[in-house]
Amino acid sequence: MAVAPSSVSTSTIISTLLANLALFGVFVGCFIVLRLKFKRIYSPKSSFDLVPEEKKPEPLPKDPFRWIFILLTKPDSFFLQQAGLDGLVFLRYIKTFGTLFLCALLMYIILLPVNATNGNHNKGFDQLSIANVKHPRRYYAHVLMGLVFNGIVIFVIYRELFFYNSLKNAVLSSPKYAKKLSCRTVLFQGVPDSLLDEKQAFKIFNGVKRVYVARTARELEYKVEKRAAMVTKLENAENKLMKMAVKSKLKADKKGIILEPVDEISSYVSEKKRPKMKVGGFFSSKVDTIRHCQEQIPILDKEVKKLQKKFRHSMPLNSIFVEFENQYYAQLAYQSTVHHNPMRMSPRFIGLEPKDVIHSNLRMFWWERITRRFLAFAAIVALVVFWAIPVAAVGTISNITFLTNKLPWLRWILKMPHALLGLVTGLLPTILLSLLMFLLPIIIRVFARISGEISAVGVEKWTQNAYFAFLMVNGFLVTALASSATATITEIIDKPTSAMSILANKLPLSSNFYISYLVLQGFSIAGGSLFQVVGLFLYYILGTLFDNTVRKKWNRFSGLGTVAWGTVFPIFTQLASITLAYSIISPLILVFAFASFFLVYVAYAHNITYCFVEGPDAFGSHYPRALFQTFCGIYLGEIVLLGIVVVGKGWGPIVIQVIVLLATIFAHGHLNLAFDHLRDVVPL
Repeated sequence: MAVAPSSVSTSTIISTLLANLALFGVFVGCFIVLRLKFKRIYSPKSSFDLVPEEKKPEPLPKDPFRWIFILLTKPDSFFLQQAGLDGLVFLRYIKTFGTLFLCALLMYIILLPVNATNGNHNKGFDQLSIANVKHPRRYYAHVLMGLVFNGIVIFVIYRELFFYNSLKNAVLSSPKYAKKLSCRTVLFQGVPDSLLDEKQAFKIFNGVKRVYVARTARELEYKVEKRAAMVTKLENAENKLMKMAVKSKLKADKKGIILEPVDEISSYVSEKKRPKMKVGGFFSSKVDTIRHCQEQIPILDKEVKKLQKKFRHSMPLNSIFVEFENQYYAQLAYQSTVHHNPMRMSPRFIGLEPKDVIHSNLRMFWWERITRRFLAFAAIVALVVFWAIPVAAVGTISNITFLTNKLPWLRWILKMPHALLGLVTGLLPTILLSLLMFLLPIIIRVFARISGEISAVGVEKWTQNAYFAFLMVNGFLVTALASSATATITEIIDKPTSAMSILANKLPLSSNFYISYLVLQGFSIAGGSLFQVVGLFLYYILGTLFDNTVRKKWNRFSGLGTVAWGTVFPIFTQLASITLAYSIISPLILVFAFASFFLVYVAYAHNITYCFVEGPDAFGSHYPRALFQTFCGIYLGEIVLLGIVVVGKGWGPIVIQVIVLLATIFAHGHLNLAFDHLRDVVPL
């Protein structure tokens, strides 16, 4: 017997919720049991001397649950101290929108009764969405609630932009930051040949302390890398030799044999067993690795020093680093229009750490930069378009039961037990969607470098924009439309002239898929982040297998992880946007969004303060980008609601909704105009 669509959607959510609750319970249970024993994984910053004293937080209590309340009551200053400006603003984003979704539950008083008591006889959770509303007069409740809620969200975004701007200026003007070399140094690209001279910058700017002209150094870089590889090879060979000698000595001691001379390794390891290597290719004869490296390292060292002396005479690239006496002079130069010709002494950057600069991109001419940006953008667009095919297939799975009317060979799916059917249509698509998104950040970061981004921070910013666009198109729009189209394809075939009306009525039903998606992200991802199964595997499994020297063991022990904000921010910006898009037409999503954001906040508050160290310092600049990107969710929610009321012919609600949409566009444009320039500078 066929199962009603609404009951399937309800069982889907319940099955997904139960499965993720079970998985969450396993992850959190493992974390609670293991966190006190495996301190290197779960509290390395507070348990070992791996970070500066001011970055060392107070250890959390041993109580299984009291640590949660301690984290929730920590002030912003604590997270700023331990996680930097980037970590603080990320937690603030999660907390801000989690609080908004909690407060928005008050709309249930009006929207749930309006949806549940009218007309279309939907069952289960679908009864609580706008799809169950038949009478157009009832749309007044939705458009007015949307007006109030979206107005509050836009006001909160304005206040957060204001807060970030003030906090960023206060932090960057503090002595700790203002005296940093990165905050006093400006990188200029597109420098004309006449200005590629250390002396010219002193004539152009005030307060110049030093000038560094970027120069070609391929041979020097090659020699340095070869020397480092040779040192590593020598260290590995010596460790291997020592292990062989120790084993040989232990065997001799067991047998009571004394090998002479006692203090010579040659007594324990014969010449034939010493580590060997081939120098001249596969067909060359083997040589002693240790002796060869000991001979070659001093030679390479001399070559490196010789090339370093010649570095100032190498061919200059068209970029210069200008170090100023203080931050004031650096900001004056950064905010000034330096050259009278276009694309000269531009673009310029400030706040770059030396280790974060991508030196291979320093040599680009303006025309090359434009070409590479266009090619990288075209590649991302192509990726978005072609990736839609497998993503649409995932969306189809979430509502595959609706196709059984026209495809009888699929009806065996309906014979599954309710719980299993819910897992197949709810949990399976969300897992597949997550797996599809796993490889994308790697590809996008490659395109970011190709586009000409000059630093690790620039790569993360480029990735944030591209990844969010990708997630919204393929992770939301394509999946939602495919899910809705699948759910209604048989009705559209029977009544093709009513396609728009059918889709408008059924689109809210696709919210069930995203409720499952939010549950997956909130419960499984938050629990998995706490459990840190990847960290356990890398440290205890791979470390045991591959760390065969003291240096490797120390690097593994002391090397703490960082957060890649370019891919972390878009994930939760997308979740916030999805929630905002469905908040009025399917308000049930709000309670799941709040639960997800709460759990994510707890997990990340713990990890970024007790487990991870700061990566490339973007000075919190990912936050305003995320806030502006969140407008995408507001627009989608307003446009979908407008389409629903247009199909329903509620003329009064149509007028109100058009005004709301125009007001949102006005607010968005003026907020961008007001804060765009302030995001990148420190006011004089």
